[in-house]
Amino acid sequence: MACIFYNMPCIFYNMPCVFSHSSFRFPETGKKLSLQVNMGNFNAEKKESKSSAANTYGKILKYTGLFGGVQVLQVLISVVRNKCAALFIGRVGMGITDVLNRTTDMFSALTNLGIPLSGVRTISAQQASENRAKVLASIATIRLWCLMTGLVGMILCAALSEVVNKYFFSATLPQGFIALVSPVIFMMAVYGGEAAILKGTRNLKRLASVSVTGSAISLCATIILYISFGIDGIPWALLAGTFALLVSALHATTKLFPWNKNMFSASHLRAGKALLALGVSYVAAGFAGTGAEMAVRAFIAGTKGSLGDVGIYAAGFVLCVTYTRLVFVAMDADFFPRLSAVADNRTERNAIVSKQIDVCVLMMAPMLVAFIMFLPLAVKILYSGEFKGAVGMCLGAVGYLFIKAVIAPIEYIPLAKGDSLTYFVMELAYDVIFVVLVIFGYNRLGLEGAGMALTASYMLDLAMVYAVYRKIYGYAFSANTLKIIIVQFCTIAIALATFISGYGFIQYILGTILFALSLLFSIRKLNLTWNQIKQTFARRMQRK
Repeated sequence: MACIFYNMPCIFYNMPCVFSHSSFRFPETGKKLSLQVNMGNFNAEKKESKSSAANTYGKILKYTGLFGGVQVLQVLISVVRNKCAALFIGRVGMGITDVLNRTTDMFSALTNLGIPLSGVRTISAQQASENRAKVLASIATIRLWCLMTGLVGMILCAALSEVVNKYFFSATLPQGFIALVSPVIFMMAVYGGEAAILKGTRNLKRLASVSVTGSAISLCATIILYISFGIDGIPWALLAGTFALLVSALHATTKLFPWNKNMFSASHLRAGKALLALGVSYVAAGFAGTGAEMAVRAFIAGTKGSLGDVGIYAAGFVLCVTYTRLVFVAMDADFFPRLSAVADNRTERNAIVSKQIDVCVLMMAPMLVAFIMFLPLAVKILYSGEFKGAVGMCLGAVGYLFIKAVIAPIEYIPLAKGDSLTYFVMELAYDVIFVVLVIFGYNRLGLEGAGMALTASYMLDLAMVYAVYRKIYGYAFSANTLKIIIVQFCTIAIALATFISGYGFIQYILGTILFALSLLFSIRKLNLTWNQIKQTFARRMQRK
């Protein structure tokens, strides 16, 4: 959870890291309903509110659809990649791959100074003011600082590689593997800067193209290297995949904003200090988050399990994240820039967050019901028999995925406002909860307990985030959002209970019915919005 979605997820696994009483305020208007109101005006305002909500939903669905289509392709690529990994390097190889990814993530989080995140926020604000000179200056500054931080991260990782292997993983990794993948940190730092430029300037189609191209090339390289070298090909596959992604990003961005020598200047070096206000706390939060992930994997590998168990844990995590990420994939590309643009307007900010939650939950719920029904078959098809332990873990983590759909939009509020201290404190609190609960769960019930611990940690985080952010930022669920959450939560809970009960063919019949009900509820909500969009468009055409 730490760093939400801005740290570039692992090439091989992810590819793009709570309840209170509902307020009875109208989030669309930010005003309480007055008892003395002119009904004509009220109806007009109501229609306007619906139209505004429709437009908001439309924007969300537009970019979710854009990146969701891309995500479908990436999921297919991931299916092939993970199947090849299961066949050619096994669960031990996947454990090694996961550990290498977490290690590079940790050094990246430690050294990138949050430039990709703060860069998006800065460029978005300047893009909104239509000041191209400032946009270009910020781009040059971001690129310079990404080069410097990436170089520092690479050197630091190479220098401390064997220390990390010895003290974190009890020297279970092949010697030299961590040092060999250290250039990944440099490449991801540069990629992070280029991705921030595309997000901040709203070139989201180019960003989607970069993601697909990089993933496709990475897949080809990974398969060849796994078949040819087995476990010894893991670091080279990671390097090749990251390089493909970086080249794709540079190809897209340099057409719009060419690199030039002017960026290597003292003025851009000084200007970068302004990016660090949010970035420093982001670094601390990111490092704490990746450190927490490392701690869990170190415990599994060295204390209670093995690299094989780490591989199953990673496979379960992949199933939970990779195949449901189309719900979240557009958030950092579209939602965060939009939220940043209205960060100081409480009414608009809260309305945008609520609508994002609505869409996330409505899209996630039917997927989770289907996920529960076909999980055992999916593990067998996507991996192999030695990964069957991932089933119990994933079932335990279903709640984690649903809660993530609720909490993720809310967690962007301090980032949009530049409130780095609040963001850091909340992330650190979650990291402590995560490590304690997952280690406890794994210690008691193995991988199944780890999955349940993921759900429990997010439940506590949701309660904590909602309470704190309601007090600080005045955010509260709208009545409509709360209704959507409750209805879809009940559907998923019943589906999970039905599956666990193990009534054979009956459970699939009931699961199919629940899936249909959840899907119809989501379609009804989203179709209503779509009809409103069409009506609004028709009215505008008539006016013209």
